[in-house]
Amino acid sequence: MDQILQGVLLSDKSDDEKKLCIDHILSCSLSREQHQSISGICWSLWPEGSTPALASVLVHALGQLPNQFIVCARRYLNNPATPEDDACFRWMQMETRHAEWIPVIKVLFLFLSMRPAQTLGRVVAVFQHCPCVPFSSFLVVKDLYLNTEKLANVLIKCGRLPMVGHTGAWLKQLLLLLVHGEQWPVLLTGGNDVILSVAEQLQSADTVHGSLVVLETIFLGFQENADVFLAFFPHFYDRVAPWVTTPPSALPHSTLVYLHEFLQGLLFAFPGHPFVQAKLRHLCTLLPPLSTFDVGTVQ
Repeated sequence: MDQILQGVLLSDKSDDEKKLCIDHILSCSLSREQHQSISGICWSLWPEGSTPALASVLVHALGQLPNQFIVCARRYLNNPATPEDDACFRWMQMETRHAEWIPVIKVLFLFLSMRPAQTLGRVVAVFQHCPCVPFSSFLVVKDLYLNTEKLANVLIKCGRLPMVGHTGAWLKQLLLLLVHGEQWPVLLTGGNDVILSVAEQLQSADTVHGSLVVLETIFLGFQENADVFLAFFPHFYDRVAPWVTTPPSALPHSTLVYLHEFLQGLLFAFPGHPFVQAKLRHLCTLLPPLSTFDVGTVQ
């Protein structure tokens, strides 16, 4: 098996032909030892810090094997000298298997807890460019191996990151994980810092969408305790209103629609506050209409 695989990888076949051969090999009933042997051959042809011509073929093979994605992630995170567009990072942007993300998520938050902010460039890049899997649905707080103090520190660090790209979604999942785990001391310690840090980013077109994702998660979590939302509402309104009260808005249509959905959620969550309701309704009238459907037409 090893010789066949090596022969395929080193042959003059096209990449697509090599991938078909690899699919055939991996479709066989292979033992754990054979999986390890195949992964060993693939990594031996991919020296750390390099992007070989075979990279896409090797990713195709390794991506079908268990416990190889963490090797890829560690290579990327531990080698800041490698280019941002290397094959490991491209793989990280495509990977969707929840089981393969579990050890990587643990490493990401461990790095956040142990390393100073100025050395977290690679972690920040992952948060910005890699779509976030819904890890709050399959991890629990104890999986991160962080105590209350370290969790609060990680939460604060995440809140101070630029909410660019997918960063807001990563922070949302961390917040949901903490809520599901009833980590109230962590949320009390770091929550206010997150709200203030993220709200300031509502003023930038690059970070407003990610900030809205985070603030929606926090605000709608306070439906039973409106005081927090009401105290913060003027701060929030002053930063959101300019995007919609001074047309044409610099925000993309998708962000304006997301904002409208967010505001509608706030109207529903906090009905007993006329002043807030009036402000929210005014903003909604200035935003693109939300999609609707006629129940009678549904078959």
